[in-house]
Amino acid sequence: MARTKTSRNPLGSVLKKKALKGGKKVTVWDARKRYTKLDGSPGEKFKRCDTEAEAYIELVNFKGEIERELSGIEADPKENEEPAHTLGELITYFRGEYVKPAVFSGNRKISGYKQDLNTVRRYLTEIETHFGSGTPLESISYEHCRRYATILAATPTQGKTLPAASTYHKKLSILSKLFTVAIQLQWLTIHPMEQGKPLIDRKAEKARMRVMTFEEELAILDHCHQDIVISRKLRGKPTDCRIKSNRHILRSYILFAVETGMRYGEIDALKWWQVDLDRNVIYLTEEAARDTKTGKEGILPITSRLRSEIDVVIDRTIRRGRNDRVLPRMRVDLVFRKVCKLAGVTDLQFRDLRATGATRMALAGVSESVVMKITRHTRLKTLLNHYTSVDIVNAQIVARKMDRFNRNQASKVKAKVNDKIKTPKVKP
Repeated sequence: MARTKTSRNPLGSVLKKKALKGGKKVTVWDARKRYTKLDGSPGEKFKRCDTEAEAYIELVNFKGEIERELSGIEADPKENEEPAHTLGELITYFRGEYVKPAVFSGNRKISGYKQDLNTVRRYLTEIETHFGSGTPLESISYEHCRRYATILAATPTQGKTLPAASTYHKKLSILSKLFTVAIQLQWLTIHPMEQGKPLIDRKAEKARMRVMTFEEELAILDHCHQDIVISRKLRGKPTDCRIKSNRHILRSYILFAVETGMRYGEIDALKWWQVDLDRNVIYLTEEAARDTKTGKEGILPITSRLRSEIDVVIDRTIRRGRNDRVLPRMRVDLVFRKVCKLAGVTDLQFRDLRATGATRMALAGVSESVVMKITRHTRLKTLLNHYTSVDIVNAQIVARKMDRFNRNQASKVKAKVNDKIKTPKVKP
């Protein structure tokens, strides 16, 4: 018995090709659907389109044309009505047209996604599984969406805990985007999720308030030179993988995050052309800002501690071209979690180091508005855009204030440690 192919698109196929048009080779998309006619002979629908989006729309149109042809003109009294579009058709179109890498105009994202596209595809698959691929779009009501939101909020995560509001809100935002696209295509007239109480409540999202103390920092940096053993599953069997987290990689990531307030993605994508050692600043220009979360440009300070770490990185770096990365890539999340466990630090994530850096800047006497310019937060826009300006001089002032604050705090912590060592424990 022949094996049934499960990966085939039931609507048809879209093939990308090169064709001559006006004497030039251009990219075209061929929409094709094969079917069997009423007399048993093979039939085919074909349309050459200029864009991939048009090709997917033609596949949906083919379905209605074939259904009308096979049902017979006399047997179908509603032959002039448009066929009801299904959720599967919408998701197919959305995958082909919207689930793409981000496209920028300057530093402004105009389409696509910055996040991992596989995550978006996984959310779409979960939505299609829950509602059903063949479900007509017009039959999906607000109550269906509300029940789906309730299921998402009550389904435990892999850690056997209830998901955070921000976690299931991401999935609901994809569902909302689907309905918005359906309205744009005139497949729907109303947005189902907007017919009742908002299902995405940003006020319910709890912001993390965790910052790293100086005691925790010393303990973590002290364990950065050790080899870290992380358990992984290989072919279904747990195995130990030894990851060498030397001080010049993990330590560098930590210091960049704490001293500048940079995000992990910004540190990972940092190039040498952005580092100005003559002025002790880091540039996040229009080109570099594409790798940031909000796309905001900025000039960040290089403190003396970070400058010493960069000098160490320079000594060990073989290639240091303009477009080379400052730090090599590594699984910082896995290694950092393991290092924190060895250091006895709990409930600390690498993303908390950005908040730690911003907090220390404020404690060092830097004004809140300047701190928000350095960290490139988007709130208090009036104050930031019209009354405060951080340039190279201000960044250097921040670096000097951070240096004085770090030295004072580190000396206090070391003094406490020395006092504990000198003071012997008296047994009762």
